[in-house]
Amino acid sequence: MPFLNRHHGYELIEEANCVQEVYSKNRNEVEFTIIGYRRSLKTQFYNIFCFMLLGIPHLIFESFPKLKALRFSKCALEIAEIILVIDNHGQPTLIEMETQSICLLLDLPTNVRYFNYRHTKFIWQPIQRRFVTVDELLSSSTLDALLENTYGLNESEYKIRYDIYGPNKIEVEIKSYWTLLVEEVLNLFYAFQAFSVILWLVDEYMLYAICIILLTIFSSITSLIQTRKQSEALHDLVESSKCHNVSVLRKAPKSKPDIIKIEPVDLVPGDLIVLPPANFILPCDVVLLTGQCIVNESVLTGK
Repeated sequence: MPFLNRHHGYELIEEANCVQEVYSKNRNEVEFTIIGYRRSLKTQFYNIFCFMLLGIPHLIFESFPKLKALRFSKCALEIAEIILVIDNHGQPTLIEMETQSICLLLDLPTNVRYFNYRHTKFIWQPIQRRFVTVDELLSSSTLDALLENTYGLNESEYKIRYDIYGPNKIEVEIKSYWTLLVEEVLNLFYAFQAFSVILWLVDEYMLYAICIILLTIFSSITSLIQTRKQSEALHDLVESSKCHNVSVLRKAPKSKPDIIKIEPVDLVPGDLIVLPPANFILPCDVVLLTGQCIVNESVLTGK
């Protein structure tokens, strides 16, 4: 979903360019706020402090994302290493900035800085000094333009779009039981449980301590199994929706467009797909430009 401000752009609200408000396209209100941070001496002091107190401050900071930002120093977005995103409900999310080499002009690689938030990629635009969505980097096509262009993308256009949008796939990570256990245990609730067990043991209430330990272990194991099963089920659902190679048009310099077969994961927005005669699965959302087809929508209704 594209996000625009009141003037069809992003609005900077501080002279230091460390904060950016992103507005929803359909509503004239702030969708979320972006704040820039970078590592500093505060980060080093925080690491030493956590080491001296056996990681207790880390548990507290991990439970409250806004506190996690205190480890860093606020800075301009153009030099930010960490991004704090606060949505319109006040829910904070701390995101690490990433760098990618993209060939935008004359085959010269350009390093761009970006972050992903809610399945949307935001790229830093140095000229406008703001984060923009990937759709804003490329000119949008109208229906008339799509009907006129029946030759598809050429190789350079395809490479630029692939570098910007990335592969056409949904990655569902299946975390190991050990990773899930660490994420489950490292929070304030289990720290409180451990503190309670220590108190019961000091007061020689062995029965209460054993009960707390058993209930905690049972709750953790049950939660791990359910989380793992949900991840596996979602992963299997995504894998089952995969299809075979698709035929797309590639613009040739001095001849008719070539029809080539590519993997569905290599599709990019703007590709012209040649649909097979019958019984096929589409690996993406498409607009039917010519011809007719019947879509089986039973998967959407469950019938």
